[in-house]
Amino acid sequence: MSTRHVGRVGLLVIASFFAVSLDGASSGASAQENPPLPPGLPPGFPPIPGGKPGAETKSDRPEPKDVTVTTADGMHLAATFWAAKETSGAGVVLVHMFGSDRKAWGPVVKHFGARGISVLAIDLRGHGGSAKQGKVDLAPRVQKRDVKLFAEMHKDAFAAVQWLAKDGKCDPKRIALVGASVGCSIAIDTARQHPADVAAVLCMSPGANYLGLDSLTHLKTFPATVPLTLLVHRSEIEAGAQKLADARPGTRLVIYDDAAPSDAATDKTWAHGTKMLGRLPIVEQTIASFVAAKTGSKTEDVVLDGIVEQGEGAEPWDQAVDVAKPGSEGAVRAFRVGRRVLFGGTAPADFGGLRFEVQSGSVQADSSAPFPMSGPPQVVGVDLKLGRWAWTWGGMGSVPDFLGPANAPLFGKTQPLLRVVNAGDTLTFEGEWFVPALGDEATNQVRLVVIFDRELHGGPNNGAMDANPQYSVELPSR
Repeated sequence: MSTRHVGRVGLLVIASFFAVSLDGASSGASAQENPPLPPGLPPGFPPIPGGKPGAETKSDRPEPKDVTVTTADGMHLAATFWAAKETSGAGVVLVHMFGSDRKAWGPVVKHFGARGISVLAIDLRGHGGSAKQGKVDLAPRVQKRDVKLFAEMHKDAFAAVQWLAKDGKCDPKRIALVGASVGCSIAIDTARQHPADVAAVLCMSPGANYLGLDSLTHLKTFPATVPLTLLVHRSEIEAGAQKLADARPGTRLVIYDDAAPSDAATDKTWAHGTKMLGRLPIVEQTIASFVAAKTGSKTEDVVLDGIVEQGEGAEPWDQAVDVAKPGSEGAVRAFRVGRRVLFGGTAPADFGGLRFEVQSGSVQADSSAPFPMSGPPQVVGVDLKLGRWAWTWGGMGSVPDFLGPANAPLFGKTQPLLRVVNAGDTLTFEGEWFVPALGDEATNQVRLVVIFDRELHGGPNNGAMDANPQYSVELPSR
C-alpha cells in the first residue's frame, strides 16, 4: 500500500506517466513546425517548436444518450451513455452514492471524453430512473437501507460493464469502474466477482462496511491484477479508506487536505463522494486520467493521475507544490526529480496564455541580491488556445539580444512536452521540461512561479517580468 497526502489546496501531481523521449527533439525544427510569432517580439525572434496544436472544441465533446441497461435478474436500469468522439476503445462505468443518481457525475464526464473514454452512468436499482420496476417501487427499500437490496447491486454494475462492451462497442478488457461512497463498495464487489471484466477501480470516499457491503472482506478476494485507487478527504479517513488501503497490497490512497469552501462550510459531508467534484482542485482530471492510464487510453500523452507514492517501495516522488502566483484564477502543481520538472493544472476557458518563470543554480550568499539564485530567470510563454509553447526568453540579461532557444537554458536543446485539453469551462494542461544544469546539480535549486494571462502575453519587455522572488516557490529535487 502506498499513501499520498494532498496538501492544503488539494495538490495534484503527475506521478504516473508513459515514457516520452524529449532528447531527440532539436530546437532547429523546420519552419513548418514552428507556431506563429505572438505580437510584440523583436525581429528575428525564433519561436520554440513543439507542443500539440489544436485544443479540442465543443463539437468534439460527447453527447449524452439515455439508454436502458438490463441486469441478469431482470432489473431495468436508467442510464446515460456518452460515446467518446475519438474513441480509443476504453470505457468507464460510473456508480453513484446512496440516495443519489447518475446526474451527480456531470462535472467529470467531459474529462473522460477528452481522453477518448466512453462513459456509462447508471441509476442503481431503487434510485432515480431505476426506482420503479414495473409496478414495484424500490425507492422505499433504499430509504430503509435494505441491505439485501444493496447486496444485489453488483449485478447493476456488471450489467453496465457488459452493456459498454456490447452496445457501447468498448474493448471488454479496457473497462473501468468508478464509484462514490456505497458505489465504491459496489465497484469493489463487482471487480472481485468478475476479475476478467474490470480493468481498474477508483473509489471516492470508500467505507469499510457501507450498507451491509463488507468491503474489507471483499478485498480478500479482490484480484491482484486490477489497479485500485482510493480518494478520500482527511475528515472521512476513519470511515474505512485507511483500513482498506492497508488491507490490500498495491492499493493507492490519496488523502485530500482542503478546507471547506464557503458554500459548504456548514455541510460536514461537503467532500464526500461525488460532492468532491468541483470542490477539490483538479479532482475530475485525477479521476479521468487514472482511468486513461489504466485502460490504455491516449497513451502517447503524459498522464495526470494525482498519485504520489510514499513509504516502503514507493517511487522517488514527493508532494507537489502550488506554483501559481498568489491570487491566480488558475491552479498549477509541479514537482522536480533532478533536472526534470513535471507540472499540471487548470485555467478558466477564457484565458489565452500563461507564463512560467524559472530560476536555477545555487542560492546567493548576499540576501540583498536582486535574485536569490546564481542563475538569472528564464521565462516561457504558453498559448493555451492552441495548446503549445509560444516563446521563451533566455534570461541571460535584460536586453532582447539573448532571446531564443539557443540561449534559453530553460530548455537547452530539448523540446518541451505540452498538452492542453479544452473541457468547456476549463482548460487542462500538463507537461514537462528539463531545467538547466548550472554547476553542481546536487546543490542546485530551482524556483518557479506561473502567471496566468487572459490574453497571450506577447513576450517579455526587455526582461521586465511580473514574476519575482517574493512569490516564486522552491522546487527541491526528489
